[in-house]
Amino acid sequence: MLSWLLKERTTVQWSFGHVSCLLHPLDQLDLDFRENNKKRSLSVLEVMIKKNNGGLVDPIITSLTDKKWKHFAYRVLIRRFLITFLYLLVFLGTTILERTHSDVTSDENGEKLVTNNEHSATIRRIVCTIGHAIVVTGALLKSAREIGEMYSMGFRNYMSTTGSIFLENLLASTFCLSIFVVQILRLTKLSEYESLVLAFTSLVGWSYMFFFIMPFRFTGPFVIMIYKMLFNDVLRFCIIYTIFLAGFSQAFFILFNENGK
Repeated sequence: MLSWLLKERTTVQWSFGHVSCLLHPLDQLDLDFRENNKKRSLSVLEVMIKKNNGGLVDPIITSLTDKKWKHFAYRVLIRRFLITFLYLLVFLGTTILERTHSDVTSDENGEKLVTNNEHSATIRRIVCTIGHAIVVTGALLKSAREIGEMYSMGFRNYMSTTGSIFLENLLASTFCLSIFVVQILRLTKLSEYESLVLAFTSLVGWSYMFFFIMPFRFTGPFVIMIYKMLFNDVLRFCIIYTIFLAGFSQAFFILFNENGK
């Protein structure tokens, strides 16, 4: 049925003997962002992904998807990968420099000496300020982009995405929100909580790189395997473990609590 519909929608551009050039329209095949906050029907690729319907796999769809990937999506992905990787390197360097406040050397007896160099401290402070500005600016730009996607797709469609799109939306939103929380904690001088949130932000930020290595055959299957384990097996285990932990914790608290006696 799908093959028949695809053939009916084709347009013959030119023919020469037994050779023909056919044009296949891409509307309703991939996700369309033009309808703002309006209920729309699922595209063919969305049905294939969400409902895991292998019957929709057609040579025409495979060919069109490969061409879109080769001529459009691949270049966009590589460009975003390089920008994100450089941004995370700046984030890493800024974090290391902010946590390094002194130089440690050893004397002739092997004892450690802490020395402070005003010149190096000034350079470190300038570099940290520039890196900090880049990190915050990048988080603001990414937040604006995610908010734009929420507006164009609709909040419900944005939250109900699946697969790699869900991974990208989740990690990007969490990272940007964590960066803003770190800035608030830094302004309020809550250094202990700032370190905890910053450590979590680092994990989320570098986990965002999984989105860029997922489309490649060399690394994609392993990323998908980890993704399914975390959101299926590990999640189920954590739910069951939490139930047992809560029950036994309450039981042992009742049996061995001597504060109330």
